[in-house]
Amino acid sequence: RFFQKSSAFKLARVITVRWSKRTLIAFRPSLIGWVSTSFFLARGMVVRLWFYGYDVENRAERIGGRLRSVKGGQMGLSFLLDRGGCTPQGQVADLCDMSAHLGTDLHTAAELLRTGNIVAIPTETVYGLAANAFDAEAVLKVFTAKARPSFDPLIVHIGHPDQLGLVVRELPEGAEQLMKAFWPGPLTLVLPKRPEVPDIVTSGLDTVGVRMPSHPMALELLSQLAFPLAAPSANPFGYVSPTTARHVADQLGETIPYILDGGPCVVGVESTIIGWEEEGWTLYRHGGVPVEDLEEVIGAVAMAPPRILPVAPGQLESHYAPRIPVLVGDVEQLRAEHPHERIAVIALRRDYAVWRTMVLSPAGDLAEAARNFFGALRDLEASGAGMILAERFPDEGLGRAINDRLRRAAAKRG
Repeated sequence: RFFQKSSAFKLARVITVRWSKRTLIAFRPSLIGWVSTSFFLARGMVVRLWFYGYDVENRAERIGGRLRSVKGGQMGLSFLLDRGGCTPQGQVADLCDMSAHLGTDLHTAAELLRTGNIVAIPTETVYGLAANAFDAEAVLKVFTAKARPSFDPLIVHIGHPDQLGLVVRELPEGAEQLMKAFWPGPLTLVLPKRPEVPDIVTSGLDTVGVRMPSHPMALELLSQLAFPLAAPSANPFGYVSPTTARHVADQLGETIPYILDGGPCVVGVESTIIGWEEEGWTLYRHGGVPVEDLEEVIGAVAMAPPRILPVAPGQLESHYAPRIPVLVGDVEQLRAEHPHERIAVIALRRDYAVWRTMVLSPAGDLAEAARNFFGALRDLEASGAGMILAERFPDEGLGRAINDRLRRAAAKRG
């Protein structure tokens, strides 16, 4: 705990600051005017406190694992906390703790983003780890928190199609029709970028992936900001994507200050990504909008050729993977080839006679299956299973997106 108060902040009492049960500093605030002090914590963290006023009391209380100052009379207490991904400025009531706070306060999320911090946000696809897309230092915190390689570009999220001109230089043929048909929604367009977009967002490419999410909380947050948000999935790089705020807290809770809780994601797999190449539109990643739906709007969509480096997120061979082996194919045959006491199965409808089966949609609904997919992977990883076997899903609609994620989850790590 960074801060530990006496029974109340009184002008005659000593305020202490503790770290790992050790008092780092203690001071007695003066009656009138300012007392300022700063000191270093572990790993380059710095805390600076300003105390002012002349009333008798300013109380503080622990709320949700964070310290919240409570105004009392004409007294005030102001903190600036600098560490890793957390630098709230000015008089801040909610302080950053060693673990992220889950909440629904859009104002808190917006203030953190405005001051160069990172915040986990809900979208209809998966939860994203967001930063000001025009702030290269803030975006670097995203890469650091996720341990994401710098060659893997990010998606920029906008709150209205009118904001597209902030990040995109020009629109190719068919782009406006796609936006009209699928925005807001789980479709990312890779388009020529404006020079204002930092290279760290695009991994040095001259294109940028852009989408407009449909989650109401994400749209409201974006409406409060004067900049778009760069946001990959809010999980350690290469692992299972989060579809609830608790998933984010479990994996990144100690590296980010705030998780905006918007409930479970209603799509459950990442956005479809397409871009314009010389011959027309090209599919870079299967996702929440089926290819069949895209082709009804713009005609045939080509498949992207293999590349050494990705031009869009989700193109690496090994991705979306739990920490236990995943095999995809005929489940009965795989069981015979890989005997194990604790085999778990991911299936569309069938309940297999194994240690544990996760049926994604008893009705065979691929949209429901996609919504439950990443949660099932997480549950099986945490269940004590020694191996996950997965059916191949129907190669149509969102089944293609599920199969793509399974293929990458099963790929051997380099």
